[in-house]
Amino acid sequence: MLTQLRFAKDLDIFQKEVPYEVFGYPTPTSDRITNCVFETIEPIEIQDVRASSENHSLDTSGFTYIRHQSQCEIKAEHFERAGSSLEKNPVVLAYLDETIKLVKDQLDAKKVICFDWRFRRTGAPPSVVPEVDDTYDIRLQALAPGLDIHCDFSHRGGLERIEMHLLPDELEAVNRGELSAKIINVWRPLGVVKNAPLIITDRRTVLQEDLMEVEKVLPDKVERAYYLKYQPYHKYYYMSSQGPEDVAFFTTWDLKKGDRTAEIPPHGAASFFADDYLENPRESIEVRLIVLFQE
Repeated sequence: MLTQLRFAKDLDIFQKEVPYEVFGYPTPTSDRITNCVFETIEPIEIQDVRASSENHSLDTSGFTYIRHQSQCEIKAEHFERAGSSLEKNPVVLAYLDETIKLVKDQLDAKKVICFDWRFRRTGAPPSVVPEVDDTYDIRLQALAPGLDIHCDFSHRGGLERIEMHLLPDELEAVNRGELSAKIINVWRPLGVVKNAPLIITDRRTVLQEDLMEVEKVLPDKVERAYYLKYQPYHKYYYMSSQGPEDVAFFTTWDLKKGDRTAEIPPHGAASFFADDYLENPRESIEVRLIVLFQE
């Protein structure tokens, strides 16, 4: 498949300023919400994993696909505007519990912690998430697919994230090398994907210097992520006609930082849409999990 993808540009201003973006403020106080600039590159070849003889895994390319039928009623109505309080959303809670067990079984993990989830839909408006009881909650609306090729966490950002969620004894065990840690994204479409499919880069084709750390300024915290700078040697993959039983696993942070090449695969969505994308939108649910392994 040939398509177009969006990448961050490396600018001279970054010699003086940290790359940043502002997210989630209902009433921004300034028109300047980012100093990042993006470029769209085309045509870019995306390989279909269904037609590929390559074996992909978290340890090799940084991603894999598994077949799994959810026992939950995974419909948009359960996830859109669910919010973080799950007591009134038993379907969402059941799906998160199911995903935790799936990851633990598939990866033979010691412990799996779900700390975040997102619901996305093509055609969703820009994210301007309202405050509820003075609390920022990104789960109060459908989010648009992330078209910029990125990694959810930089190496520093992932360390800060696990420090937020691990117990003191778990963090000490990680620091002593008794436990290893990853952050995994489990991505599942709610129907067959016909537009804006998930695109994942083979991490082995990405050099550390191709990643640009960006500070994402949120109402309650600052997260550090990576954007990918375009290089012609990167290799990209997707799954054609990906359905609800075709679940993507990909690493979004790894304690073991790569030396020359990236330890995690940048990902995003292809910037192409079927004519009926509003009537037949791509809807997906992604779950972000800290996974601990016994060393």
